[in-house]
Amino acid sequence: MNCLENDKMKLMQEEREDFKQSKEVPQINWEEVFEKKESAFEDKETLLKRRKELEEELKRLELSYQEKIEAEKEAEKLRKEEAKKQIERLFVLAQEKGLPYAIEVAKSMKDPFILDLFHDLLAKDQTFKRFL
Repeated sequence: MNCLENDKMKLMQEEREDFKQSKEVPQINWEEVFEKKESAFEDKETLLKRRKELEEELKRLELSYQEKIEAEKEAEKLRKEEAKKQIERLFVLAQEKGLPYAIEVAKSMKDPFILDLFHDLLAKDQTFKRFL
């Protein structure tokens, strides 16, 4: 052990001895303790409620097996088009069948450029909010 560690050890031992010899009982603000405990339970209930709401929202946004197959077919058709027409069609699909469906089509196209461009256009000026 170096000198610094020795000094720390001595200081800790002295503090322990002082604490043992002390006859004072530390004062505890019990109201504050119980207040914190109650607010923690309220926060937990709020969080659980929010979690349930989010889970329900995710279920609502999840596509059915049939919709995923349709998205694959749509993606297959779109692969043959030029990029501008692909993006335009994705926005039409978002309007007609919903944003989750259009995103699934974009993913199914397996074209990172189109997926990234579609994402960028949706994020620009929060355009995605028009489709929610």
